[in-house]
Amino acid sequence: VLGVKKMSILLKSLIAVIAVLVIAACSPLQQFLSEIRGGEATQEEDDSLEFQAYEYRLGLMRAQNWKFQALRGMVEEGVEVDEVIFTEYSNDLAALSGMLTEGFIPGSNVSNSRALPDIWTDWDGFLQKIGDLEAATAELAQQAATSGSAAAGTSVQSVGSACGGCHRSYRGE
Repeated sequence: VLGVKKMSILLKSLIAVIAVLVIAACSPLQQFLSEIRGGEATQEEDDSLEFQAYEYRLGLMRAQNWKFQALRGMVEEGVEVDEVIFTEYSNDLAALSGMLTEGFIPGSNVSNSRALPDIWTDWDGFLQKIGDLEAATAELAQQAATSGSAAAGTSVQSVGSACGGCHRSYRGE
């Protein structure tokens, strides 16, 4: 039986995931994101499953970055630690990481995407990198829940390394 605290954290994680999905589907936001990426998406792109997959993964990665930067700030940059938020964000990272591959459907390397074709030609290698991220975020979530932020510093660094490992191999400039 899950305790009240764990249920609260799981509920907040679910709400975060739902928020990402709603944001990814929001047309005005799509327009805004397209403009800040330096290009105007066509209506044809907006309506395609491939473009929606791209927007989905972009939303996930932006949410991950937001959560990760907050965690890193608490561990490495002297930002005041809030253990509840630290645990919540750690769980969110683990949940979001498990959803990433859904956004890399064949053909979703649309204009403005920084994804390299190697993702699809080296799918097994890409899945290994995603697996590394999933393992690192799961370890971080476990440490945050059991030992708190003080013990999770190495795990935060491991998550950063896993992100960078994938980006160095599969993301263009």
